[in-house]
Amino acid sequence: MAWRYDLGHSRIGFIVRHFGLTIVHGYFPKADVQLDYHVDDPTKSTMDVTIDAASMTTGNERRDNNTIHEPEYLDADRYPTITFTSTRVEPRGENRYAIVGDFTLRGVTREIVLDTTYAGEATDARGTKVRGLAARTSINKSDYGITGNVIENNVGEMIELEIDVELRDP
Repeated sequence: MAWRYDLGHSRIGFIVRHFGLTIVHGYFPKADVQLDYHVDDPTKSTMDVTIDAASMTTGNERRDNNTIHEPEYLDADRYPTITFTSTRVEPRGENRYAIVGDFTLRGVTREIVLDTTYAGEATDARGTKVRGLAARTSINKSDYGITGNVIENNVGEMIELEIDVELRDP
């Protein structure tokens, strides 16, 4: 049974270089993660992620209001969701896994590997069981048709994806 995504204790985001000089951090406050974690055999676990592309924020209103809708960036009007669906889970050491799956951004689907650490399980003050995990990977923007401002070459080629989630007992 899939655990429920706890938005208030989670963050799905990215890091990208701006002009190769500085780092821009952004995140997607509207997302859903479904994790069906098998304690006895984590390789049987599954994960599905759906992100509302238009919810992207970097803390810069002008950038956020314009770039997410432009064809050179997320083109959120045409591609409203970003998704990840796991296809397999491979053990990589104690509480570490490679979650392999199909990542779709701007209508392009490619297989990616999320380097994932399972933080474990706890019980909160109300008696609800919670689980935590952190996943990281990098993608090439050109693989998904993201160009940024071509004249200025303002967006770095590598985009680091960061998924830090807390999930609650269904």
